[in-house]
Amino acid sequence: MNTQEMASALVAEYEFILGVAMKYAQNNEKAQEVAQMVCEKALLSPFREGDLRNWLYGVTRNTYLNLMKYENRRAHNDMDFITEDQLEATFNLGSPSAEEVALGSSMSVRLSEALDEMNPNFREAFELYAQGYSTREIAEELGIPEGTVLSRIKRAKEQLRKRLS
Repeated sequence: MNTQEMASALVAEYEFILGVAMKYAQNNEKAQEVAQMVCEKALLSPFREGDLRNWLYGVTRNTYLNLMKYENRRAHNDMDFITEDQLEATFNLGSPSAEEVALGSSMSVRLSEALDEMNPNFREAFELYAQGYSTREIAEELGIPEGTVLSRIKRAKEQLRKRLS
């Protein structure tokens, strides 16, 4: 299928693409963003013979999932771009008092102890999650089902909440 034929097919199938994107995004603005990305990819990617709708469905789903993965990572990594001066100005950190140092180090010690005492399976899943990995990526990394990852993260949070309260 050449570029002109693909463009015509995309015009005819745009409502389908938007519907699939809406199914995943459940947000009109995000669905339109995904649909636009799918059209760009479809024009640049060679379509092999077969069912165009099935191919577009897969491209739409994968585009949405990749976009969410990117946005989740970006949200988790936003602190990487904040300088120490910006943190100090934002939170008025300055020089901490002796009491603040004691409280801060006390909390760090308690958190470290809580993580050390946690079931290693829960800790491993939780630490990967805290680093910004998706549950699907964690499942692949650990070689376990995604539902098990969700369960381990939930239990890790419960243990930390109980231990730190």
